[in-house]
Amino acid sequence: MNMSSQDTAYYRKRIADEHARAAEAPTPEIAAVHEKLAHLYQSLTERLERSQADQDVEPSHDVA
Repeated sequence: MNMSSQDTAYYRKRIADEHARAAEAPTPEIAAVHEKLAHLYQSLTERLERSQADQDVEPSHDVA
C-alpha cells in the first residue's frame, strides 16, 4: 500500500486528536481507549512508512 503525504498528515492528525481526547476524557477508562487508538494509529503510520521506504529502494541491477 502506498502512502501519500496526505495520508501521512491525516494519520498524524488522528494521533494528535486521540491524545487530546484522552487528555480531556471524563474517566480514566475513556482516556485509555483514546490512548489505545493513538497507539494504533502510530503503529499503522510507522508500518506504512516502512513499507513505503522499502518500495522506494530500487534493487541494484549491476551487470559485470
